[in-house]
Amino acid sequence: MKSFFTISIEADINSLKNFRMQQKLLYVMLQTLKLYAKELIKKGNMTVSGVALKFFRKSMSTSEKVWGRGIVT
Repeated sequence: MKSFFTISIEADINSLKNFRMQQKLLYVMLQTLKLYAKELIKKGNMTVSGVALKFFRKSMSTSEKVWGRGIVT
């Protein structure tokens, strides 16, 4: 019987003030998750149903957390 699960990671990208650097970090995190999922599948008996990336930035005007998601299946 195969196991189904989702791998996820969360990050506070607010500490990176430069938007370009935030995007680079998110890209690297997503690529790392995809590689990890491939390794799990290679090891046998596992199916990764999705890879989710969750991050947040504080809104400058309201200082509330603004959440975003990137999902790769």
